[in-house]
Amino acid sequence: PGCAVQAAIAAETLDPKRLSSYQKLQNELAYLEQRQDQQAQLAAKQRWKQIHKQLRNHPKLRQ
Repeated sequence: PGCAVQAAIAAETLDPKRLSSYQKLQNELAYLEQRQDQQAQLAAKQRWKQIHKQLRNHPKLRQ
């Protein structure tokens, strides 16, 4: 957050729980925007596909 937010937390005029709640809402909005953006969905799908492929081929996990 910005300097004013940090100063408000330090001065105890802004409740840390309120900041945490705001950050959670921002994360939720980013998640919803990403879900609506098909291009971002495709990129995320490809990224997870690559991660899972690497896990399947990881030597320590293979038995």
